[in-house]
Amino acid sequence: MEFESYETVPYTKRTRFIAMSIDLERDIGLKGFQEFKQIFSGKNNLDDPTHPHSVRVTKVFNNIINALHREMNKMRSASDYTILHRLWLLLIRRSPPSLSHLDGLNWEVYIINHPSKIYAESFPGGKFTVSTGLVEQNGCDTKLAMILAHEVFRDFDDFAEISI
Repeated sequence: MEFESYETVPYTKRTRFIAMSIDLERDIGLKGFQEFKQIFSGKNNLDDPTHPHSVRVTKVFNNIINALHREMNKMRSASDYTILHRLWLLLIRRSPPSLSHLDGLNWEVYIINHPSKIYAESFPGGKFTVSTGLVEQNGCDTKLAMILAHEVFRDFDDFAEISI
């Protein structure tokens, strides 16, 4: 396992210890995501991109990801710190906000056909699962967006220990 450093999370300004490299974290997340997809393959998956649940979740998910990218671009341009600001951060032992763990992600959402289960989960590296039960339970896009945004924020904040 590769140990890296401390970074400051944008928005929350919390300092976090990076316990493994970005590549290792993405590999672990991708492996877990693929195992999950394999478990629910066949009758329990919803591979039809024209299915109303797929269309709805994809639309809401893409809106969240596009908003995230817009905000990341704003933060990156604002993160060009002056030498004095970097010195101050060094003195208080903080790093400038980091977004490097989100670079180059292939965001993906997988919908499982499980109407009786209300479920959403994120895997490191921009991979997400959503049950049809969650989609049906949350009739309006705003409610669905709130839940999906929570899952996306877990990847953004690199805080995969919490689940809803």
